[in-house]
Amino acid sequence: MIKKLTENKRILTSLYFLILAGVALIASLPAFRNGIYNGHDLWFHMGRIEAIATELSNGQFPVRFETTGWYGNGYISTTMYGNIFLYVPALLHMAGLATYRCYNIYVILTNIIGVAIAAYSFKGIFKDRRWALLATSTYMLAGYYISNVYMRAAVGEYTAMIFIPLLVYGIYHILFDDNHDGLIRTTMPLVIGTTGIIESHILTTVMVALAIFVFLIICLKTTIGHIKELLFALVMIVCLNAFFLVPFLDSYTSYDFNASVGTAGENIQKFGLYLDQVFGLFPEGSGSMYEWTSAGEEYTRLGVVHVVAFALMILTIILKKKLALTNTSFKRILSIFIIGLIAAWLSSAYFPWGIFAGDNAVSNIMRSVQYPSRYLVIQTICWTLCGTYALRAVLEAIKPDKQAITYGLAIICIGMLALAQTGWFMYTLSCRNYTIQTIEGRENFADGLYLQVGTDTSDLATEAELLEGDDCTVQDLGYSKGVRQILIDNESKESATVLVPIFNFKYIRAFDSAGIEYQLESTDGNQYQVQVPAGFNDTLSVKFVAPFAWRFSEGVTLITLLAITFVPALKRGRKGV
Repeated sequence: MIKKLTENKRILTSLYFLILAGVALIASLPAFRNGIYNGHDLWFHMGRIEAIATELSNGQFPVRFETTGWYGNGYISTTMYGNIFLYVPALLHMAGLATYRCYNIYVILTNIIGVAIAAYSFKGIFKDRRWALLATSTYMLAGYYISNVYMRAAVGEYTAMIFIPLLVYGIYHILFDDNHDGLIRTTMPLVIGTTGIIESHILTTVMVALAIFVFLIICLKTTIGHIKELLFALVMIVCLNAFFLVPFLDSYTSYDFNASVGTAGENIQKFGLYLDQVFGLFPEGSGSMYEWTSAGEEYTRLGVVHVVAFALMILTIILKKKLALTNTSFKRILSIFIIGLIAAWLSSAYFPWGIFAGDNAVSNIMRSVQYPSRYLVIQTICWTLCGTYALRAVLEAIKPDKQAITYGLAIICIGMLALAQTGWFMYTLSCRNYTIQTIEGRENFADGLYLQVGTDTSDLATEAELLEGDDCTVQDLGYSKGVRQILIDNESKESATVLVPIFNFKYIRAFDSAGIEYQLESTDGNQYQVQVPAGFNDTLSVKFVAPFAWRFSEGVTLITLLAITFVPALKRGRKGV
């Protein structure tokens, strides 16, 4: 009897992992091709991969400044976007793989890791593999996630999405689990989950932070009771991500970027989704990102699985008394459902986004999302949790002798809906999109979000030239190992002003061959210029030099990482002694 039970358990365990592998495979099918579907942001992110590979080859680590951006004028997308996970495809590219193959491998790895994180997190929340399996399938095959991967090619956003379940489990584990084992081990799911989001996509970080803040306020009494763990987790998150947060905040507060201009608050209103998208049943792999409207963007449909989850939650609310649900768990899931409803409203054209057109802190935070549809991230995780909870509540009300069959049928039905939804998306993707095969990305990969307001890129100077002076010759030698070399021969008796074709980002410095530094000044076009004295005949080396504060933040991150890794092990070793 015991042997039979053990064998059955092994079979069920094998089946569980087989289905999880199937979910990862289904989500990755378009990446198992000799090419890649053209996505909205694809060229930008392939350019990022190549830029990181280039700068790593130049000896820049971590990568902060992309010398190849804007035709050699430089860019700081690696400072403004978390890029640590893109080091994987960048290293593959350095090893000789074509860019699209590196990207496809990254997609496959992201889906595999995402399924593993989701299964672990949902198992911790629902305490049952069956419901973890259902929630994982629902989340990893969600319309918005699949659309982010293959239609929008929103690398940062879909990478961040795979860490959201771990963050949610981290909050649940701190607030509602009784099994705590030291501060570090207790807070690790929250710390790692949040770190993954921060290092992937700062906009998703802002949205998730707002949702978590609302939830903690709703559960204020429980929050106060675990304030020690939450504050410790916050400190660990800040320290672990200091190497990214310090340069990001330093740069973000130093410039007037195109990404933060006031008109974004007015224009963002026009990107809001319509009701047939917020509750759309079958997302499609088609639709362009039209200017100032979301009409025709079929890929933004929520998906039938999450619409069913919404309906199940409504049913659970109506039948609450008959289902005999505990007030504590019901209030908790109801608050999550309401947060999902708020996210749905925020993602829609019916939310008054125009009120955030002003120049103040609240407006800057709210309009930073750029597209309201990004709030589908919050809606997706909230209704994944609510749908799983609601289905379990309904099925547990069925007579015990019929539960096994009913459980199986319900999970199979939801699974079939997820397959149908994903299958339709991938069919339309293959019919209406075209395939790219490229070893190299585009030279002009950089976007203009993190250029300073007023930067004119239509007539961009890409070579050093003499601006003022006589009898002075200038020869731009280009980049060598990340350093721009400009040969200047000023034979006149007066100083000469030379254009340095690099955007005026901070921490760009110029040195002659003797190591003497020359002051760089901004031009009206937001590039740099330099004055060289009479008789100057030397090569001027212009390069990015990270400041001490940035390097110090890297040390903080390293020390925190070592502490997280070794302190729990040392404590367990002492207990063993």
